[in-house]
Amino acid sequence: MRWVVFPQTLASETLDDWMRTVGITRTGKVYVTAAMAAREEVVQIMATQDGVTTIRYNGHLYAPCAWLGTNFSNVRGICRSIASMVYTHHIITEASEG
Repeated sequence: MRWVVFPQTLASETLDDWMRTVGITRTGKVYVTAAMAAREEVVQIMATQDGVTTIRYNGHLYAPCAWLGTNFSNVRGICRSIASMVYTHHIITEASEG
């Protein structure tokens, strides 16, 4: 898994680093902070029920961007934007592990 922190300039508001961090697997799956969708506990329960793998990194829960966008309409647009930035900037080609 490669972890990337997007620059503050790409965010519409001032966000802590962990909120701007994405994880990218070798296969190109993008993980984003679960807290942007709902309380981490809620996301964890739903992901577990759906058989979706989540990752805890630096004390925060991260879930697959595509799954979050499908299950939480409040973040559908931002998930699409994040995934687009990852693929547009070819960040996935530099993934180092995972």
